[in-house]
Amino acid sequence: MNLTELIADRPVFHSIAPGIFMEMGVNDQVLEFINEHIDETSTTLETGSGLSTVLFAIKASHHTAITPEHGEIDRIKEYCREHDVSMGRVTFKVATSEYTLPSLESPPFDLVLIDGRHGFPAPFIDWFYTAGKLKIGGFLIVDDIPLWTCGVLRDFLMQEPEWRLVADFSPRSVVFMKMGEGSEWKDWSQQKFVLEHGLLRLDKDGNVISVDAEGRLKRVLGHLRRGEFLILGRKVIRKIKG
Repeated sequence: MNLTELIADRPVFHSIAPGIFMEMGVNDQVLEFINEHIDETSTTLETGSGLSTVLFAIKASHHTAITPEHGEIDRIKEYCREHDVSMGRVTFKVATSEYTLPSLESPPFDLVLIDGRHGFPAPFIDWFYTAGKLKIGGFLIVDDIPLWTCGVLRDFLMQEPEWRLVADFSPRSVVFMKMGEGSEWKDWSQQKFVLEHGLLRLDKDGNVISVDAEGRLKRVLGHLRRGEFLILGRKVIRKIKG
């Protein structure tokens, strides 16, 4: 079996209710990217499982899939047996990723796919515990960008110099290449995304200041420049009165 045959067949593994199944795998562009960038020498990991798991098996990478869904795993294994796809190099960790990743032992990864639980803070946990285990030059795929948690992770990584966007499969998925170590261990003051979206920031001397306080100061100066002393006086009186 190859990728073309897998995409044409499009098996469904995800159960949303007893006896009801839905196709929730990654899109064809992500599958094609994986197909082009890994082989039997690669070490790979995904949070979640589905079509991608079958492709990792087809490519014979040393693969780890982390999912708590027993039934999903059984359906994937059965599909692979029926289509003569070896699962000999696929290891399933039957648990949620936040309990599995911190103690996971593995050689460095060539590719990581984050496509497990999407509720807060799961995608951030998945990134935090896989970032240091991914090789320099390795690929990180974040799926389901329209969901807030995954979209924020993308926006954060876009501003980190240790990560470079190499493929944008909008609106669904993005792929980053790891360019350097240590991004997951930075303090907030070193993270541009956090600085731009919080109420605290650093001034040119490295002092923490309040964005809100800075904004009030600008408004006061604006009133003074325009000679709006009456307006400014009223605001001061309201502030004093609480």
